[in-house]
Amino acid sequence: MDTPSRRRHNLKLALDLAAAGIYVFPVVDKNPVIEGWTKPDNEVEQVDGEFRGCTRDPTRIKKMWRRWPDATPSVSCGPSGVIVLDADTKKDGPAKLTQWLADNNIDVSQYPVTHTRSGGLHIYLPNDHALGCSAGMFKDLGTDVKGVGGQVVSPGAIREDGKAYTADENHPALTDFDPSLSEAPPAVVEAIKTAPKNQIGTDKTLESQLIETLRAEDWPDGEDITDVATGRYDLDILCAKDERLKVLLETGGNMSHSEARWHLASSLWAEYGDKFNVLDFAGIIDWLNNREGAPTAGAFGVFVADDKPGEGDFSYRSLARDFYRSENEWRVTDGSAFTAVNGEHDDGELPPQQQALKEKRKAFQLIKATDLAINWEPQQWVVKNLVPARGVGLMVGDANVGKSFLMLGLADAVERGVPWLEQKTRHGGAVYIPGEGVSGVDGRLLALKIHNAGVLGSFDVLRAPMIDLFESGRETTAKIIKAVQKARAADPLPVRLVILDTLAACAPGMDENSAGDINVVLSHARVIESALQCAVLIVHHLGKNKENGIRGSSALRGNVDFVLMTDELPKRQQSETCTHVLRADKMRDGAKKARVPFALKEIELGDLVDDDGEIEHVTSCVAIPHIQAVMAVSPEQEAEAAGDAPQYAVHDPDEQEAPSSPRDIERAERQKLKELIEQHKSADGRRADVIAAAKRLTERGSTEWRWGELESEVDAVRRDVHPELGPIPDSSFRLTRQELVEDAILIWSRGPKKMSAFYKLNTKKQE
Repeated sequence: MDTPSRRRHNLKLALDLAAAGIYVFPVVDKNPVIEGWTKPDNEVEQVDGEFRGCTRDPTRIKKMWRRWPDATPSVSCGPSGVIVLDADTKKDGPAKLTQWLADNNIDVSQYPVTHTRSGGLHIYLPNDHALGCSAGMFKDLGTDVKGVGGQVVSPGAIREDGKAYTADENHPALTDFDPSLSEAPPAVVEAIKTAPKNQIGTDKTLESQLIETLRAEDWPDGEDITDVATGRYDLDILCAKDERLKVLLETGGNMSHSEARWHLASSLWAEYGDKFNVLDFAGIIDWLNNREGAPTAGAFGVFVADDKPGEGDFSYRSLARDFYRSENEWRVTDGSAFTAVNGEHDDGELPPQQQALKEKRKAFQLIKATDLAINWEPQQWVVKNLVPARGVGLMVGDANVGKSFLMLGLADAVERGVPWLEQKTRHGGAVYIPGEGVSGVDGRLLALKIHNAGVLGSFDVLRAPMIDLFESGRETTAKIIKAVQKARAADPLPVRLVILDTLAACAPGMDENSAGDINVVLSHARVIESALQCAVLIVHHLGKNKENGIRGSSALRGNVDFVLMTDELPKRQQSETCTHVLRADKMRDGAKKARVPFALKEIELGDLVDDDGEIEHVTSCVAIPHIQAVMAVSPEQEAEAAGDAPQYAVHDPDEQEAPSSPRDIERAERQKLKELIEQHKSADGRRADVIAAAKRLTERGSTEWRWGELESEVDAVRRDVHPELGPIPDSSFRLTRQELVEDAILIWSRGPKKMSAFYKLNTKKQE
């Protein structure tokens, strides 16, 4: 079957199943692609842009398959009210199960049956006892059981690899089967509740030993052993590596009780190996499960000690089984001792969570280029073309060029969702971490608030005794993540940006010239980026020799995702609104290298009276955007105007030699500029009038204007300064109106050097 036909077939199958009352969801290679599939969508908290929960809603199904067109429909057994006997060919399951059904005189002709491509067998039965995924004695028959918390690919589905799940025509179709109208055979229910014979040996002995340990020994305090500073286990590190565990611990998750216990145990085994023990497991479960008001309260079920657990309960035996089952998975066994609570894994495959962990432990993996290409998504930005939505980057500049002022302004803009230096930002949370403490930050924030007319974004500033991402990097990283998550827990906006100011202050003891030390710090920054799903921007300095660029090891630039550089312009190139430039010096994934001019504006904070009674004026700075030209300068003009200042300096033709020192050049430039603007009656008076008009409009806050406005302002200049000249007739202009508009804006906005340069170029053009 060709691809379009297969896709249409699977979508129609999903819609038909939903119409028949079966809850479905998409899977790829039998792995769920959505969260919360064990529950109906109306029982799961929905998140914008995501699909959560299995469904019978045709509109929702169509949207799911538009996102995952190659998915196959899978049945969520619990909500659909079915339990499936899944016989595995590798263990001769179909033959053993068929013989057992015959021996017990069980007729399954009234139930739907599916044959897998490899010869496996799926028998759908009513789950009137709300049974889970424990196989019981069916494990001896090479058969798994899928009940509440389980899933199975639907009859009739065709996978992308061509594997088909064929419905047996001698049995009812699943779309015609109503599990509420019948009951599961009593012998099947009893067999599920009976322990398998092969569990009575060694595994049973180990289970008994674990149960006796849990009964006899005191459980440690889960809060103590998971403390990030003194504990044996760091749950924040686990969450940074396991998104499903993070959701479970932060929100309570959508897992069944038994799946939640198993998943936590699997994560602990994967991280800590043989250091992890059953008493610690029980202590952590007990603490998480009984914290009043916490998201995990009750998420693991109700502990009933030695009593027989009902639905949602767990006992000593449950804890022992969860611990031992996850240990088997960690050691990558065949899973025969204890199987996972849920998952579609016919033909001997592990369930999704186990399979994922097993795959991670492989030394090398080959992934098809076509699969990677399908998953490509366009670059998202915190600041367009400057700060990507994810990644670790550097903000680099010399001392006293305004790096911290820039970063505070950036955090404020992101938090408020407003442009930063006229660049579009993505609205979200921002966190500023001053490595040297918050001293001095308050004044800069006050300056920012004064500049913003009393408005300041409520971004977070981390107050801590010391930030050390090197020697105690793991502990510090976990504390940062925990503090941010706690502070932003009630905020609906996700964290977009974390700023570390500076690298040296946040990693004392690090040798900046050591690639090994640099990589240790960057690895911890990446843990923050991964855990918070945001961009991390680290402030750093240039080296003593600016020609060599970033201070320290070349590994710093090489191993980050993006680099921003800020420089102060030469004095003769500066204007009131343009003193510095910010540029993207490195941008992974080929983003455009942006350049943003800006200025540092001094803000008066107030007066300070010292011990001697002297009054000191206290000021700080903010970074403000440069007034942009309406028209862009052409590359030819940019190249020609970028020459040495003396070449383009405006000077008297009778003057024999130009000033030699930079200060003299600057003074001469400014004097000639002043004379140029004042000379309304000179041969170049027309240009001077336009310049003066542009200046007036700019000083009034106008950064864009139509020709008519500029023309009217030119007339006003003439009337105010030389009323006898009257208005300027169109015929008096040697250049076109458009050229004059460009000249006026470019000259005025680019300062003395560029002004003289463009004056020189355009007077040549006139001549």
